[in-house]
Amino acid sequence: MLAIPASILVFCVLVLARRVLTDAWFQRAIAEMGQSMGVTATGLLLLRVVDPEYETPAVDAFACKQLVHEPIMGGGLWTGIAIPLIAISGAGWVLAIAASALVFWLIAIFYTRPAFPRVRSG
Repeated sequence: MLAIPASILVFCVLVLARRVLTDAWFQRAIAEMGQSMGVTATGLLLLRVVDPEYETPAVDAFACKQLVHEPIMGGGLWTGIAIPLIAISGAGWVLAIAASALVFWLIAIFYTRPAFPRVRSG
């Protein structure tokens, strides 16, 4: 049961992060992976391990992302309506909504990403 989610996280860190994140991609991906595996504190802890002095812009990017993420996903809107939606209409509909959102964002990433040049640090 752990192999599939772990594989998805590794894919996101090693493949998607390189394409989506412009600078400090590994540090930013590790922070996101940590948050996905647990809580925000886990992401910050892993970020501190790979970037102990916060020399990359990863911590600033993570903090800015949290302002938008937390009210909607991290204990906010989606978390509040997902359980009642499952009770009312079944898990299939909630899975379909989540899968549709995932497909939408993946398409958006792959079609809009080439318009932004990669920033090289160092």
